[in-house]
Amino acid sequence: MTAADTDREALARAYYEALDAGDYDRLASLLDPAFVQRRPDRTSRVATGSWRSCATSGR
Repeated sequence: MTAADTDREALARAYYEALDAGDYDRLASLLDPAFVQRRPDRTSRVATGSWRSCATSGR
């Protein structure tokens, strides 16, 4: 296993740990600042505001 493989594995683990814990600040720190998730299959309206506000509102 290379150092790059180890880094990717650690990042993936941290991502899922933050997601499972609902730690959206930690999750945001792990993502590229330009990351945008669009899930038209998960909402019936266009969300406004940050993804964090949508995630924490239960929508």
